[in-house]
Amino acid sequence: TASNPSRTHPCTEQKFTLLPSLEVQRRIVGVLNRVVRIHSLRVQSTNRLSEFVTTLFVKMFGNCSQISTRFPCIPLRDVAIIGSGITKGRKIDPSRAIEVPYLRVANVQDGFLNLADVKTITIMRGEEEKYAVAPGDLIMTEGGDPDKLGRAAIWNGELDYCAHQNHVFRVRPNNDFVLPVYLREVVGSEYGKAYFLSVAKQTTGIASINKTQLADFPVPLPQISLQLCYTETVARLNRIAATSKSAADTASALRASIESRFAGEFT
Repeated sequence: TASNPSRTHPCTEQKFTLLPSLEVQRRIVGVLNRVVRIHSLRVQSTNRLSEFVTTLFVKMFGNCSQISTRFPCIPLRDVAIIGSGITKGRKIDPSRAIEVPYLRVANVQDGFLNLADVKTITIMRGEEEKYAVAPGDLIMTEGGDPDKLGRAAIWNGELDYCAHQNHVFRVRPNNDFVLPVYLREVVGSEYGKAYFLSVAKQTTGIASINKTQLADFPVPLPQISLQLCYTETVARLNRIAATSKSAADTASALRASIESRFAGEFT
């Protein structure tokens, strides 16, 4: 400082890497912008594919007001076996007790299962088949927020064995009459949500249905060939969506890697 000319300014004691030239900076920004654009396009593609599945359903089977008049409606109990799950906190003979993974409400999202945190529960040896979920089963929650009634997903055998809690219904469709992918979309459609909301028991902010009300659900039944066509188309779209999501994740990781590299070199 002026009062002490012999003292060295702190900044002069540090070594700095010179910034790259403007031309190099422009190239860096160009690379990052391209990566951001690629990631954005991949995310948009994934979202649009998801929207297209809903649009396809309406195009093939009709909207909320049309579907029940275009096809005969059969109670769900006549085309599927509905199972209740394990009640937590039961007293079980320790000598017969076994721990098994199980699905609870938190695992069941609208159209997919979140299996990041699958907990275990105690059942008696010999009850495994009674409470097991099998590939092709529809897993449905009995209640929650009113706008989430009809929330369902398909179990595809993600674990060797899994049971389900009593707040989660297991719906096992008879594939001679109704296919899982079609049924999942029906219960989650505006048509399905309108039915469940009309019969649900509602308290403050919570709505729930019981097994009887679920069994009474009138399922519109198109020809099985039409359901199969829908199922196969959705499977193709899901494969495309999975590829698109993987590409989006790769682009996101690439962006983070490039930003980290430049930050390390030029900080």
